[in-house]
Amino acid sequence: MIQHGQIAGLIFGMTAGDCLGSPYIFMRSKNLFEQAAKICWEIAPSAGISHMMFASLGCISRCGLDHEKISRAYQNWVRLGLHELDFISVQCFGTPKTLSHAELLHNAQTAEHGALCGNQLLIRQIPITLACLRSPLPVLCEHIEADALITHVDEETIQCAKLYAQCMHCVLNKKTRTEIWDMLFEQAKTPAIYKLLLNSYYEKPVCDAHDYSHAKIALSLSLHHFWHNTPFVSALRSTILSGGATDTNAAAVGALLGASQGIKAIPSPWRACLRETENSEPLRLALLKAEKLTALRPYAINRPSRRSIPTNTRYNTNKSRPLTPPLHTQNT
Repeated sequence: MIQHGQIAGLIFGMTAGDCLGSPYIFMRSKNLFEQAAKICWEIAPSAGISHMMFASLGCISRCGLDHEKISRAYQNWVRLGLHELDFISVQCFGTPKTLSHAELLHNAQTAEHGALCGNQLLIRQIPITLACLRSPLPVLCEHIEADALITHVDEETIQCAKLYAQCMHCVLNKKTRTEIWDMLFEQAKTPAIYKLLLNSYYEKPVCDAHDYSHAKIALSLSLHHFWHNTPFVSALRSTILSGGATDTNAAAVGALLGASQGIKAIPSPWRACLRETENSEPLRLALLKAEKLTALRPYAINRPSRRSIPTNTRYNTNKSRPLTPPLHTQNT
């Protein structure tokens, strides 16, 4: 049974990561380490990542998994202009509200943005994962792809979004780390993704070199700290000091560890600060909507009608899975 502490940990963990990382976006790791002693690790205003997720969460709680309405919610979020927006959001959603869902998809497919800002794609999948929590993983994957294709057509970026969502789904459904390890390797469709999953246990990725907004960086960071059950505070500090897209990477790590370790893993001063800032009302509403979504029964979730998931042959179908490393004990 899903615990309230896990859902609250996910929401608060994601928001804390976003707010803590926002002052240091695109800084180099070397520069951050030089001034690490001066960093006070206080909750700062969000860079907008959390509010993008809140917009999607509100839409899904009202209308269900209707991807045309979800894309419209993203458009409305961008049109409000309340937060600093990434390039992909501006290009794909900063358009006249009269554009149809099909036209938005056409824009994404012809703009050739590739994997740019793919890390934010992982955060967008959190509400969809909550809505599909009682549904099978194949249904979740179809909805993840339907949402991802609004802005990204790069296959590896979409695969990263699916892996992050499936990991979150399994964590909230009390799967063990060994079970999650095996499941993710079964889903690896390319040598690059297979290598990413393997390396995620043994090393952290370089975050501030190039392609700093790629989904592979956020996914690898999140999995690395999840495999090792890194304490919540240590994981966020390590992620932020790695530089690059510090807000989104920290939000992805915070969400996964918050769901895994629960709300009590997040320091009470951070939780109190989040409740007292501009995030207080969105957070309160997000928690209520998240609880509502997790109660949805499988029969309430329809498969996306627009297109189905490609039936690509898995990369490691005929290969043996790597030996499971000594993963830390599962969530308590």
